[in-house]
This record gives sequence, C-alpha cells and structure tokens, in this order.
Amino acid sequence: MKFGYIQKKPFEFLFVTLLTLANSSYSADYTISADRNTSLILYSGDTATINAGITLDGSNDRGEGIFGSSYNTITNNGTILGSYYGIYT
Repeated sequence: MKFGYIQKKPFEFLFVTLLTLANSSYSADYTISADRNTSLILYSGDTATINAGITLDGSNDRGEGIFGSSYNTITNNGTILGSYYGIYT
C-alpha cells in the first residue's frame, strides 16, 4: 500500500497549509449608492466609493462617517459626515 505525502508528513503539510492561509489577505470594495446613517468601517486594503448625491452620516453611530485603516482608497462624490470626524484613520 502506497501512502501519499499527507500521510507520510502530516505536520509539514499542516505547516505549509497554515503558512499559505496566513499570508492570504482579503480586501473589499464598498459602493454606497443610497443614503446611510451608520459609519462605514474599512479594513486594510479596502476601497469605498460614495456615489454622487449620497450622504454617509456616522454622527449617531461611532462619530465618524468612515473609520479607516491603512492602505484604504476612498472616492467621495457625495457627502461624508460625522460628529467627530468625516473620515478617521
């Protein structure tokens, strides 16, 4: 009976699999196309577009319209409001 790589070296396989998954990064693209009265939270690498004529108002939520992280791209064609900051990173 022949054994495959996984059966022969399960710890090496698990290590390589976890290392591969740990290096994967995900980013999201948000398009706000209707008025919104809650903050938008962006994680590293996320992008956000506020369409023309749309208001993003986080005044009653967190106090920021957009709470950002590193490497965000924000395209604002509308209005971003917050009781403390419009955009906070």
